[in-house]
Amino acid sequence: MGGAYEIDIYCNAGAITVVGEAKVRVGPNDVRRAVERAEELRRSWSQLISGRLVPVVYTYAASHQAVEAARRLGVWLIESKRELVTLEEVLTLQS
Repeated sequence: MGGAYEIDIYCNAGAITVVGEAKVRVGPNDVRRAVERAEELRRSWSQLISGRLVPVVYTYAASHQAVEAARRLGVWLIESKRELVTLEEVLTLQS
């Protein structure tokens, strides 16, 4: 990966790899960026990925547009300890 890229969230559980960001507020551009960064990780550091790659964003406050973008793009979106777009939804979209 080019330059300095900080991974806020990373978990490789064998069948699934979750990677993403934690931000105070999230809009649709942040959701798109999470997908782009997850794909960049797949291209540049493929040894860190096994199973399904799931982009995730954890936030304190997500806009309605961010929720729509997360559903459309298959991003697990968590707001203050509750799933706005569930992991199950994302995995179903990827099937």
